[in-house]
Amino acid sequence: MSSNTISEYLSLPSSARVDSPNQTQQWLDALLSGGISVLSSVSDSIRSKLATAVLNDVAAASGTRQGDYLLNARTDIRWNSAIRLSALKLLKELSRLPGGSAPLAKPEALRILLQQVDFPKQRVPRSPRSISAKLTGSQAASSPSSSTVSNNAASYTLGSIAKSLRRAVNRRGSQQSDCRLSKDKDIPSSDSGGEDYDLGADPDWPITDMALRCLNNALFLNEAARLPFSSEDVGGGHVAVTLLSRPQDTPADILFLGARLLFFSTLFESPFNKTAVSTLKAVRIEASCIDALVKATIEKAANRNASSSVLVASGSEAQLNMALSDLLKAHFNICLYYPRIVQAEAKQSQSNGSTASTSAGQSESQRPILGESFDPELLDMLRPLLSVITMLPLPSPVPLMPPFAHAIAALLNYPVADVKREILSDKMASSGSLSALTAPISPLSTEALQSAPLYIKRLITFADVTLARYFASAATNDDGRRVPEDVDAKAVKQKASADGIDLEDTLEPILLLLRKTAAEDDTLRSLLASILLPTDLDRSLALDRRLDVLGRLVRLMSSVTLSRPACASGELLLSLCNGDAKQMTEAIGYGPCAGFLMNTGLASALPSGAAATDSNGRMVDPITGEYEPTEEEKAMDEINRMTEEEKEAEAERLSS
Repeated sequence: MSSNTISEYLSLPSSARVDSPNQTQQWLDALLSGGISVLSSVSDSIRSKLATAVLNDVAAASGTRQGDYLLNARTDIRWNSAIRLSALKLLKELSRLPGGSAPLAKPEALRILLQQVDFPKQRVPRSPRSISAKLTGSQAASSPSSSTVSNNAASYTLGSIAKSLRRAVNRRGSQQSDCRLSKDKDIPSSDSGGEDYDLGADPDWPITDMALRCLNNALFLNEAARLPFSSEDVGGGHVAVTLLSRPQDTPADILFLGARLLFFSTLFESPFNKTAVSTLKAVRIEASCIDALVKATIEKAANRNASSSVLVASGSEAQLNMALSDLLKAHFNICLYYPRIVQAEAKQSQSNGSTASTSAGQSESQRPILGESFDPELLDMLRPLLSVITMLPLPSPVPLMPPFAHAIAALLNYPVADVKREILSDKMASSGSLSALTAPISPLSTEALQSAPLYIKRLITFADVTLARYFASAATNDDGRRVPEDVDAKAVKQKASADGIDLEDTLEPILLLLRKTAAEDDTLRSLLASILLPTDLDRSLALDRRLDVLGRLVRLMSSVTLSRPACASGELLLSLCNGDAKQMTEAIGYGPCAGFLMNTGLASALPSGAAATDSNGRMVDPITGEYEPTEEEKAMDEINRMTEEEKEAEAERLSS
């Protein structure tokens, strides 16, 4: 039945199908009713022909965009919304299958799908009549499938998008965009200078949603299509940024799909990274979008039926988290690649004998930090990133899940000096509710944790709760001594797998962020040390036997199967000790540190031969890091090792 329907569909020319909407709707319904199993039953070549035919029909039946791209205006529409939606649904199913995906990844196909995308209703500055007339004339003189026309249209629309985005960002500002968008959003601002405005049409979100899913499937399965998609010839990156520019007025799923397109557009050193930041002001737009998503998530958590905006009403907590996670992933790409592109261009300019303004007089926040490059253009996203860490409710039982994991990855790119300035500001420094570790380390540690900025509390909580979940409590052996868990036990990774996470990928970033925080700022290092490695430790038990976050960090250093977290844990503890390996061995004991120090070429950092004393004046074993036993403890230990018969014999000897 499916093959017959496909044959009938393909037997007619595109013009006939476009002019027969009722018959076309019947064919589309028949194919969709069978689901993906029906489409899987035909050959790859048939799926390819069908995808190409449906795509061309959608292009011809959807009309031509009129005027500014952001107005959602079309003329000469041949199919109604229901038929166009059915056609796009079929393309979405085909895009998941061999043979059906490749046709959608071609530049002209990407353009056709982008033409189906609408934007939130808004006022747009009216273009000069001469430009509109010129554009209309060029379109009328050519075939709709002409690549020349597509390029002309892309050039015009991308220019209007860039202009509108720059205007919106400059007018609203990154910190106040949400409230201004929700209030009098259709009224031109006072800086309009008397310009005339056109009001956009209502967006067709179902069609936009389906077109975006087709695009994402095509880009996911066809890596070679990602660079052309983000180019100015196709304009996909511009559309992705624009979809994020009015978050309060956009459904959560549209933001998610737009963020995913931005992720594909910014992968690797795509030239679009620079266009996004420099031309489209994407970092400020991302910041506004993150703020809106965080507020919507908090509102939704408090009331599942909340509907204060299109965004809040459209999505569940899960949908909002998905949008937030993908936007953070896209921003990580920009953090990674934009500075590299700018620096490469500066070096090229220098090599050509030019004076590169970015090469001289750099501030601390502009210089490479610990081998990483950074650009101050990214700073607009810092406060929203911190708000993800500090404001969103922690999931249970696994806190280090998206979007937190993606925010932590992005923060690894930011200089600690800028982070410190934000977290110590009046708004971010609020300690909020009392925090507690899963097991207290010491009185001074607890006191320091309570007075720490909320951001620091959250980072430590992430590490503490995650380590406590996957490294079980120690057991007690026959002599009553506690035996720590085996960090390399199979059960550790099995539990993480059951939770749907990779333990190495999850643990390493949070430990590296804590290490970076301690390594780049003395004040924050002292604060972290006072919480995680305080001076009033009870050393009656070796540190690697403790049942708290400190003990787990020390044991993690010795892991063989979790090599990356093991190294990150060692680097964190070393940073807490001022980067001094000898100080580290004196604080923890040479034994627990030996493996890490050997792997990092610091094995010669031996503690002094004599036993040190702690803050209580007791002697500490330099190898184990625990108290040297007193004479009374030695005697008691010897008695405890005696059998009952030996104890009776000793008692008789002493009484005789």
